[in-house]
Amino acid sequence: MLIPTFLKHKNKLKSQIKVTLGALLCSSMLVSNANAWSEHSLITYPILNTMPEVAQQAPIKVETLAEFVTAEAHGLETLLATNEDWLRQNFPYYKPRPDALAFDAAGQDLLTSFIHAIRINPNARINPYIQLLPGQDKQGRRRLDASEVAVFTNLDNYNKMTFVEVKSGDLVTPIEVLVSANDDPDNGLDIGLFADSNTDAGKLYGFGNQAFGNPALEYSTQAPFHMGFYHESSVLFTLAPFLRDTFPDYRVHMYKALSEYAFSTGHDYWGWRFMGWGLHYVGDIAQSYHATLQPGVSTVSSLWTNAKDMMGFPQAKIDAIQLLSNRHLVLEAFQAIITKQAYENNDFSSALFKALTQETAVL
Repeated sequence: MLIPTFLKHKNKLKSQIKVTLGALLCSSMLVSNANAWSEHSLITYPILNTMPEVAQQAPIKVETLAEFVTAEAHGLETLLATNEDWLRQNFPYYKPRPDALAFDAAGQDLLTSFIHAIRINPNARINPYIQLLPGQDKQGRRRLDASEVAVFTNLDNYNKMTFVEVKSGDLVTPIEVLVSANDDPDNGLDIGLFADSNTDAGKLYGFGNQAFGNPALEYSTQAPFHMGFYHESSVLFTLAPFLRDTFPDYRVHMYKALSEYAFSTGHDYWGWRFMGWGLHYVGDIAQSYHATLQPGVSTVSSLWTNAKDMMGFPQAKIDAIQLLSNRHLVLEAFQAIITKQAYENNDFSSALFKALTQETAVL
C-alpha cells in the first residue's frame, strides 16, 4: 500500500503546485498587462542605432503581407513544410502544427492559409505602420487609431503611443520597420490561440489548452508565447511539467526562417519585419520575470512555501505572490519612466542608455 499512498500524495502535490505556480504566473501577467512591457522599441532603438548594418541601410519599399505571400507562394509552401519538419525533430516539447493547416500555394485565400500555417491570431493588425518614438515627428503621415494596431479591448496604454500609416510602395528606413515590428507580437499576434481560448483559431491550431494563466483574460492568453522557463530545476519540471508548454523558442526560429527567406527573395520590408517579430521574444526572455518563475528564489524555498500552504499556513504563499508582483511592477515602471523621459528630454546620458549603446563582450 506504500506505493499507491505515495502516488496519491504525489498527485495531490502536483495539483497543489500547479495552483501555486499558476497564481504566481497570473500575478506576473497582470503586472505586464497593467504596465505594458510592450514598448520594446524604447530599448531596441538605441541598440540598433549603433549598428551600421541596420542604421545605415538605404530606404526600402513597403509591401503588404498579402503581396509578399502571393508573390512567394510556392517558395513559402516549401519553406514552411521544411521548417515544420525541423521543429518536430529538434524541439522535444513542440506542439506540431496540424497537417491540415499546411500552407497551400494553390489555395484560393493565400493570406489566410499563411496566417493559419504560422499560427498567429487571424484578427491581428498586420497592415504596414510605423511606431514613433516619444517626441518623433509624424512627417505629415496620418496618425493611426490604436485599434488599427492592437486587438485589445482596453487600449489605454496604446493611446499614449503614436502610430502612423504607411502604404504599399512608400519608402521607409529598415530601422523604422525593425523597431516598430519589434512590438508587433505584443499587439495581438499571440492572442486567443489555445483550445480553451473560445476562438476559432484556438480550436484549429493544435496548441492544446493554455498551460497557465486565465484563458478568459485576453492579454493572459499570449503569456505562454512570451514566457519561457528553460532553466528551472529538474525537480520543478517533474512536479510542474506544464512549465515546459511555452513557445518563444518556436516563434524565434520560425520568424528567423521567414526573415531569411524574405531577404533572399528581394522582399526586404518583410525581411526586416519578420526579424522584428522574432527579436520581440528574445527581448522578452531577457526580462527576468519572463524567464524565471521566481527570480532570486530557490527551488527549495518555493517548494517549502507550497508545503506550508498545503499544511494550512497560506501566508507565505500570499506574501510570495505579492512580492513577485511588486518587484515586477517596479522594474517595468522604472524602465518605462526613465526611458520615456530620456526621449522626451533628448537626454541619453543615463546609465541605461550607456549600457545599451556601448558594446560589451559576452564571456
